[in-house]
Amino acid sequence: MYVYSIGKGLKLYGSQKVYIIHIVYLKDLQAVSVETRFCICSLNLFSIRKMIQEINWQRKNMQTQGGEKLRQLEAQWVGLVSKNYEIEQACVQLEKEVARLKMADKNS
Repeated sequence: MYVYSIGKGLKLYGSQKVYIIHIVYLKDLQAVSVETRFCICSLNLFSIRKMIQEINWQRKNMQTQGGEKLRQLEAQWVGLVSKNYEIEQACVQLEKEVARLKMADKNS
């Protein structure tokens, strides 16, 4: 029988922290009672669920922060687009003014 226990070591896979799971072989199955094996498995299950909950919390936190950053960047983009439109309108007005002045200069 193999019993899985959670180690304290961490490995990095990309940007994710993944807990190392150690496999322990129980040599003498007769010496270990069913209750003991059940307790060990229950503790391991609890540890794994706790790890999953922590990972899910970290992901949610990262996604929330990413969403806020995305909203900030979107607002900045909208501001820049509006500013570009204003600059384009000013350029059109200046071109019209230059054309009007050239026509006035030709007429005089």
